[in-house]
Amino acid sequence: MPESIRHISASRPRILGLAASLRSGLRVAATERFLDQLASIPTEADLADFLASQAGQKGSHEGLSNSELGLAAGLWAAARAGSEIDLLGLKDIFHRGDYDQLASALRNADGILLSTPVYFGDRSSLAGQLLDLIRGDHQLRRDLEGKVCGGIAVGAKRNGGQETTLIYQLTDLVNTGLLGVGNDSDTTAQYGGTGHAGDKGSLLADDYGLSTAMGVGRRLTHVA
Repeated sequence: MPESIRHISASRPRILGLAASLRSGLRVAATERFLDQLASIPTEADLADFLASQAGQKGSHEGLSNSELGLAAGLWAAARAGSEIDLLGLKDIFHRGDYDQLASALRNADGILLSTPVYFGDRSSLAGQLLDLIRGDHQLRRDLEGKVCGGIAVGAKRNGGQETTLIYQLTDLVNTGLLGVGNDSDTTAQYGGTGHAGDKGSLLADDYGLSTAMGVGRRLTHVA
């Protein structure tokens, strides 16, 4: 086997999760520990218990938002499929103006998983800022060309614009040079993860949505 092929087959892809939630409950200082815990979970039943312990409650500013819970499920599936996983909250990144950290994480990733709540059939403003950043930086666009990307969208109704959000998002990312994927054939083989949740923490009741989020994580890993 040629040396280059041996190198590729032996490497583990790195999947970067990006949370585009305006109600973000991610704690930046605890992200590394959170990822270590997430990657060590052995079963979906254990994952459900872990997500329940991390979920925010109705009216609370603490705990993960619904789109972050979906993202965690997708990253867990990516890790189980053989990926290294990383995680950034776009709310914190753009609040601090730390674009170098974001650009570095994007460049180091083999695959990007962008999770957003749905607003009127489209992405959050944070997801829009991410796309504007990539489009506006010619060198970053070149560095990201050919990387794999996928999405998760969470809406307050079962058919509340999740599919249109994912289509718009995939179209914009593909137009910047990335390679877009949906979820896998073990779920629905459609545009990505489609979660149904309103009050904070209610995504945990949506087994179907969590399953599609996991499908995107697996698909990203296999393609990357």
